Amino acid sequence: METLAVVLPWVCVAIFLLTVFMLLFRSRNADRMRDSWLQLNAQPRLNFVFGCVHLLIALGLLVLGVAFIQVGYTFGWGFFPLAATQIFGVAFCFWIARQRFDEDS
Repeated sequence: METLAVVLPWVCVAIFLLTVFMLLFRSRNADRMRDSWLQLNAQPRLNFVFGCVHLLIALGLLVLGVAFIQVGYTFGWGFFPLAATQIFGVAFCFWIARQRFDEDS
């Protein structure tokens, strides 16, 4: 259990940082941004539902993190970067969906 308390938070931080890096790297390519924009705007209601599901997952991770910390397990801190990963992903998709792109490019 001690190893889990040490390793899990760092693994979760690494997952968060890799996700942020991957999404920011993806946003540098105009073709990928356009493709993502087309995909997100093709079915806006379905993507809204997926966004809500991801936010509910983030809320669940936050609740689990707080619950584990209250009980005394320090690996509960690892759930906060995972929740931040979900929130960042939803915010990134929302940002892409709100972008305006020319049809010629």
